[in-house]
Amino acid sequence: MFYDLSYAIENDMTVYPGDPEPRIGHAEQDPPWTVSTLYLGTHTGTHMDAARHYYPDATTIDAYPVARFIVPATVVDVRGLGDDEPITWEMITAAAERVPAGGGVLLATGWDRHFRDERCLTHPYLTAEAARGLAAAGVGVVGTDAM
Repeated sequence: MFYDLSYAIENDMTVYPGDPEPRIGHAEQDPPWTVSTLYLGTHTGTHMDAARHYYPDATTIDAYPVARFIVPATVVDVRGLGDDEPITWEMITAAAERVPAGGGVLLATGWDRHFRDERCLTHPYLTAEAARGLAAAGVGVVGTDAM
């Protein structure tokens, strides 16, 4: 079974401060053709980051085959955390140990309820220790419902 976790890209959606605001428009065309214009940053809405996002000489997302991201995953319920609270290794250790090598961990923070308001920017976050623990456990993909 596959689950699509993505949000629709829309005009006026919340973006990270400083990122370009998406603009979707209508391009003039002769009938019967319909063409839209699209302007957005790579961090608009639901997206994946590759190491290149942070490390200038690292691999870009397009260098990976799509199959690399279609993996079995475990959902870890960390709802109940407050604004800017850490998701620690202790909170996710048991789940990480159940994930097959290369599999995924999806962090359910409940913050998706703030997707269209400014509070989305104060979401719970994964600590560096937790990220290292996931990598050491062989987890290949980490996702969250938070910005």
